[in-house]
Amino acid sequence: MNGSMHNHGPGSGEIDLAERDLDALRAQLDRIDDRLLEDVRARIEVCMSIAHLKRRYSIPVMQPHASVWSTSTRTGSPSTTISHPIFSMSSTIC
Repeated sequence: MNGSMHNHGPGSGEIDLAERDLDALRAQLDRIDDRLLEDVRARIEVCMSIAHLKRRYSIPVMQPHASVWSTSTRTGSPSTTISHPIFSMSSTIC
């Protein structure tokens, strides 16, 4: 029997197409990662500016009304959790 008759997997042309598609998607992820890192860097700079102003004017570092941090969970027990819509959205994606 010819061994190629039992090969049910993709041909080398299909694999090449898949690899090209994967490379394009990986490049897209790299561009997204670059933007995320730039945004994080910019956010840190703004946080540093806020810290300098708070220090200059003796404003408390923690101000619960100005933060994305919450001090209670759905169960009502005290804890520190992040309560921002972007974090709840991720559970519907994965």
